[in-house]
Amino acid sequence: MTGKYIPAGLILFIILVILVFMPLASAQSEGSVTRIQTFTVTVVGRPNTAYYIWLTGTFSMSGEPGEQPPVIVPSQENVVQDPSDGPYLIGSYQYYGGGGRTILDDVAPSTATVPDTSYYAKVTTDSNGYGIVAFRTSQATAARAFSIVAQNPASPSEDVAVALGVPTPVPFNVSRPANTPRQRTPLPVFIGIVVAGIVILARGRNKE
Repeated sequence: MTGKYIPAGLILFIILVILVFMPLASAQSEGSVTRIQTFTVTVVGRPNTAYYIWLTGTFSMSGEPGEQPPVIVPSQENVVQDPSDGPYLIGSYQYYGGGGRTILDDVAPSTATVPDTSYYAKVTTDSNGYGIVAFRTSQATAARAFSIVAQNPASPSEDVAVALGVPTPVPFNVSRPANTPRQRTPLPVFIGIVVAGIVILARGRNKE
């Protein structure tokens, strides 16, 4: 995915197509993952900031095997989830543009085996503004497209990017990426400039 921003709001969403035989290696370029695999999603926002992330529009799914969204892997660093039996501090958040709907209203319901709190979380970005969340698929995951969104509850209209995969390291020199050679003038061009300068000087002296 590209990391393109959407003006005024809330989200940049990514589409995940869950297919049985699609190779995981295509996840970065095609936005696709394989069942019974773990994949990561990166929220790109402000440094050291909390963002809510969830599988939007999955409320119409039953949550039963075959009708289940991917689930967030529990106990991740910088990732917090509501307890399955509450309180639902994250899930009760009325998201921007939702017309009063909460995150819990927007995700698949709980079942006997998977609580609805598995479909959303709060992730805190690092000093570079990256927050990484791992998701897991299984045989119970529906073979369909999913949208994952993120929002800053402290600044709901903030532009937020969501990308599939882990970001590459941030270069130390922003103006010139690391390991990129400096542009140099080719030697023939340099010699040509010097020769041209000599010719101009010679003509100037002859006129005198």
